Parts: sequence; C-alpha cells; structure tokens
Amino acid sequence: MGAATGEFLAFLDDDDLYLPGTLRPQLALLRTRTDLDAVVGQVQLAKMDATRYGNPYPSSLPDDVFPSFLRQYPQIGATMVRTAVRESVGLFDTTLVGGQDWDWQLRLATKHRVGFVAVPAVLFRQREVGDRDDLWWIRLRFMRRVFWKNARAAGWRRAGGLGVFLIILRHRGEFADYFMRSAIQAGQGQAARLALWRAARSSWLHVLFRLCHDPRLRQAMWGSLGGSNPPPEPMPKSNSHTRDPR
Repeated sequence: MGAATGEFLAFLDDDDLYLPGTLRPQLALLRTRTDLDAVVGQVQLAKMDATRYGNPYPSSLPDDVFPSFLRQYPQIGATMVRTAVRESVGLFDTTLVGGQDWDWQLRLATKHRVGFVAVPAVLFRQREVGDRDDLWWIRLRFMRRVFWKNARAAGWRRAGGLGVFLIILRHRGEFADYFMRSAIQAGQGQAARLALWRAARSSWLHVLFRLCHDPRLRQAMWGSLGGSNPPPEPMPKSNSHTRDPR
C-alpha cells in the first residue's frame, strides 16, 4: 500500500479469487461520486476448489457503513479506495496477527464515506474446519483488540450503544462455533478436549446452548473425557416439528 502510486487501490488475499467484472463497478462509482473515498462490492463464499455456496453478501449497506463493518467483517477483496486515504487512515497495523484488514477498514469507515455496489466481487474461499485451530485461537485475542479499539474511536453511539456488547458476543460466538465444529470433527481424545476448552473460552454461553441442542457435541464432549461409548441419546418425541440437529 505504501508503494502504490496510482489513483486507486484494490486488494486481494492470496487464497481468494476475483470474479469476472469486478473492479469496474467500484471504479465507475468512485469516478462519478466524488464525495466517496471508497466503495465495497459483495462477497461470495466458496470452498477451496472455488465451488460457491450461500448468497452474496451484504445485500445492502447504509450511508454510514461503520456499524455494519463492526457487526460483520467486510472482505478486503471487495474493497476499492482512493489512494489518498493513506494520509488519514494510515497503513495496515503489522502488530496485529489477525484482523489487520478488518482494523484498517474500520478506521477507513470512521473517517471516510464508503459507497456500495450490489455486484459480487470476490470468491472468499473457506478452509476446512480443524485446519487452523491454533491460528483461530490466536486471532480471538486480536479480534477483541480490534473491536474495542475501533468502537471507542468511533464513539459508543455510532458503534451501537449498549448493543455493542451483543455484537462482541456474536463475534465470540462465531469463534466458539468454529471450535465446537472442530471438536465434533475430532470426536474424542485430546484434540476434542482442547477444541471444547477453546470454545468455552470463546463463549461459554454458546457452548451451553449448543450442548442442549446438538447430540454430536455432547458425544464429542463425552469422547474428550475418555468415554469410548457415549451414552445413548434420548429418542425425540414424535412431533412433526422436531428439528434435525444437523
């Protein structure tokens, strides 16, 4: 970013993919809307083989994108900015092991107007659960650091008032969900035990709720404690509204 000499900057992680036609809609909006200093497009989730799943997001953004960026990580590959924003936003914070791009985009949204185009811009490729447990655990600490630093900088009212605590709980729940899925995949032993411990440290509320509703997690917990044959799950009552725990 520091070496760029062009009028605009765009970003792409090395494991993600641009979609055909991206950059042009962002560039067109920046050229016609001189009041905007940045623009974001939509993100499409995909497996590592580029198989797409889910709908592109976000479907829309308000004029003040900061609260939305705080609630849901914007994907840096869908972002284009005027290079001049470096002067006020600065460069990426290299002291962060995780969340550098989120931190930078929150700082951007605090100081500048950000536009939106409802056009899928990037394939955000997702790795398999269990591949990066240690990295996710490290990132939890930096997620909290980035969140609170930028919430304070923007002001509590802009960040959502008391609702800011629900937002951070949601983010912690996302980490807990990752580790619970990792525990289910591990099934038993030390790997499952470590994943469950990390899930509880991320958000014990989410773990308790999931334990009440997901027999697979209860089996993983039993297996992590050394039980070779988990106790049988009770049969659900005969009811057409019974939910599949999957």
